[in-house]
Amino acid sequence: MYKIFTVLMFFSACSIAESYKIKVCGVQASPKHDTVHLQPCQTWMSKSSCPNNGYLEWDASKFQGQAMYSTALTAFVSGNFVLVNLVADDCGSFDRVSFLRIIKTN
Repeated sequence: MYKIFTVLMFFSACSIAESYKIKVCGVQASPKHDTVHLQPCQTWMSKSSCPNNGYLEWDASKFQGQAMYSTALTAFVSGNFVLVNLVADDCGSFDRVSFLRIIKTN
């Protein structure tokens, strides 16, 4: 039992994603695609060596992705930052977002 617990702790520690604080300057969704693109105000260079820079993306075909789209829009309109986690070493055309949270600015 101890060995299983140790292995699980090791994998959970390895899967901790780095978070990035981003000011949202644009959010794009298309009726032809299920991918949402978020444009940071600051220069964004891919963290996963994706072929393109400047945007982040996620799948909006399911409820969770649609909720993240709503969160990104809310941050954009309110002028707040978002905190994003990326899917490690995974690209579509851009870095893929796995988590998005609004951070209130003062």
